[in-house]
Amino acid sequence: MTDEGAEILSRIASGDQRAVSACLDFFGPLVEMLARRVLVNRSETEDAVSEVFAEVWRSAGRYDPSVASS
Repeated sequence: MTDEGAEILSRIASGDQRAVSACLDFFGPLVEMLARRVLVNRSETEDAVSEVFAEVWRSAGRYDPSVASS
């Protein structure tokens, strides 16, 4: 993971709500591309992408940069 990606995830883990926007900007295109490969329906793709980022926010406290970097 890039330093920028790790920094964004660390900010989310610390509860920085503004980091969510940065996370969407940084990781959104990748997550959307992957979802489109699996899901044909645009509505399902959008729902899946939304759920991914909601889960990132819900589980952010478990983020451990030492594990992510290995």
